[in-house]
Amino acid sequence: MSGRMCGIASWVAAVAALLAVWFVPGVASAQALTIDGEPVEVPLVASDLFRPSIDATRSVWTDDASMPGRNTLFVRTSLYWVNKPFVWERGDESIDTIVGNAFALSIGAGYGLGRARVGVTAPVYLWSNGDLQTASGAALGDPNLDARVVAVEGENRARPGLAVIGRVGLPLGASNKQLGYSKVSWQLGLAADFQIDAFKLAANIGTHGVPPLDLGSVKINDLLWYKVGLGYEVRDNAGLSLDIAGHTAYSAFFKPVASPVEALLGGFFPIREDFLVQVFVGRGLTTGVGSPALRAGAALSYYRNPYADADLDGIPDSRDQCRDDPEDHDTWLDEDGCPDVDNDSDGFLDVDDGCPLDAEDKDDYEDHDGCPEGNALVTIELVSPDGEAVRMPSYRLVPRVGDPMAFSSSPTTQNLAEGSWLLEATADGMLPLSKTFEVPADGAMLVREIMQPEAKMGLLVLRILDPDGQPLAGTWKLDNLSYEYGASGGVGRREVPAGAHSVTARAPNYAPATVSVDVPIDGEAEVVVVLNPTRVRVTRERIDIDDKVYFEFDKAIIKPESYSLLDEVAQTIIDHPELLRIRIEGHTDSKGNDAYNMRLSQERADAVRMYFQNKGVEASRLVSIGFGETRPIDTNETEAGRANNRRVAFYIEERSD
Repeated sequence: MSGRMCGIASWVAAVAALLAVWFVPGVASAQALTIDGEPVEVPLVASDLFRPSIDATRSVWTDDASMPGRNTLFVRTSLYWVNKPFVWERGDESIDTIVGNAFALSIGAGYGLGRARVGVTAPVYLWSNGDLQTASGAALGDPNLDARVVAVEGENRARPGLAVIGRVGLPLGASNKQLGYSKVSWQLGLAADFQIDAFKLAANIGTHGVPPLDLGSVKINDLLWYKVGLGYEVRDNAGLSLDIAGHTAYSAFFKPVASPVEALLGGFFPIREDFLVQVFVGRGLTTGVGSPALRAGAALSYYRNPYADADLDGIPDSRDQCRDDPEDHDTWLDEDGCPDVDNDSDGFLDVDDGCPLDAEDKDDYEDHDGCPEGNALVTIELVSPDGEAVRMPSYRLVPRVGDPMAFSSSPTTQNLAEGSWLLEATADGMLPLSKTFEVPADGAMLVREIMQPEAKMGLLVLRILDPDGQPLAGTWKLDNLSYEYGASGGVGRREVPAGAHSVTARAPNYAPATVSVDVPIDGEAEVVVVLNPTRVRVTRERIDIDDKVYFEFDKAIIKPESYSLLDEVAQTIIDHPELLRIRIEGHTDSKGNDAYNMRLSQERADAVRMYFQNKGVEASRLVSIGFGETRPIDTNETEAGRANNRRVAFYIEERSD
């Protein structure tokens, strides 16, 4: 602490000690006076409840939960006038103004210890009067030893602050003038605050231990006290405040005489960096003892400004660990007020670090850029089809960039960098495995791959014939595999895994056919596939059919006898991806009116289109249109001619070759 602060603190302590010795009164619980010729016991009570906060800057009376800071000195001197703080209504309905007016000087000082602040307040009543006293000279009120400890530091818009507060009142005040208690008093409570930009709301609540008092109509002991303060900062360190404070006796809970409430409206503004002026005016809101008719005053505060910011980095000096070096505000430890040349402490200066907020992981993988490679915890497990672990595997993991890693046991867990990895594995009795997988930036993942056993083989001999038994040169495929093998001269021979298979054979201008075969282990199976000539042919502009599509009479319902034909057409379209767009045309004869025939032809063309889509033809490759009787290909004067005109035709509108 500076010599200037130490001098001020010593001066305040000396003045408080001198005043305490000078104005020590006698101790009693009540004062015997004569009013209107009758003896009256007037209770000795501290009728002036006002004790300004030592260090609050946004309220006059209410304590907040702000962090005091270490080695911070607070001094506040308040001068105020109070009118009628003690108006007493005796049991006989007589009303006496025990304390009519008082001018007071309140001196308070505190010292910050980090999260805690200790302090002392000493009110001096320069002048007071009332029905039971003439205008009198100076008198001391009860000095208070004051402490506040911050439990939770508040954060703007994010978190409220919370502190524990405590006070001990020393019975050194002028209790015979109803300006102090006759015995030791004490307070214990909580202070909370919450800041939203320029607004700061504070609230206090606690219990107040006081000597027992007899006010005639009620007897009171300890008190429940509370305060609420709201401050609004109009500009830097200047604004308006509102305080509401009061208490009520536990033994006379919220009875008017034992429940004073007072409100103060104030303003605050700085006059120097370390000095703050507060002015206030208010009045009591109830008729309880201690609730005045009017109060007005001003306060001058000295404090090491908690908002001071010597290096202009936005962090108050009270929390700035580097007051002369501004924080670099790079989202890394920005709350300490110190610049950080190597935020992530990975040995790469921020100016050269590709990831200044994320430390290099130094795992021998791209360790030159200062960035972690996003390693994830990856478990590799190789199993057989029955779920059992593969015995004695040999496999390696190949990164996109870098050297492969080899392993001989499963499972294994490794830290792998983010990106694509290739798993290559072999094992006795198993087919080789090659699989690519993606590793995320972080987290854990399981790569569980099934290795297939080496298949037992057999020989498949395939013969493709036409209905007359003549060989057909064509192609064939096994099961649902996409690859097709050739059958030159109508014969195909190939080793395949032993077991049951389906074989599908094709030949130009013939419909494909599928048969089943069971290939023995190390043996030979021969299968014959007979292909029938196809009823579907693809030309440059059309898909021609050697039959007709039949519908139920006067309906758009396809007859079952046409299913096989339409299946061939659908398969032909699927087998010719170069046919990008096929137009399905519906036509009728001239029977019926024109509108009816147009609608019927459209519905029949749509029915064929939907049939193809259900067979796997992409909808985008199909369009349907009905022409009614407008495009006959034969006469409508004979039954045979009308039958030819009732047709479905397929035209190629667009192709890629």
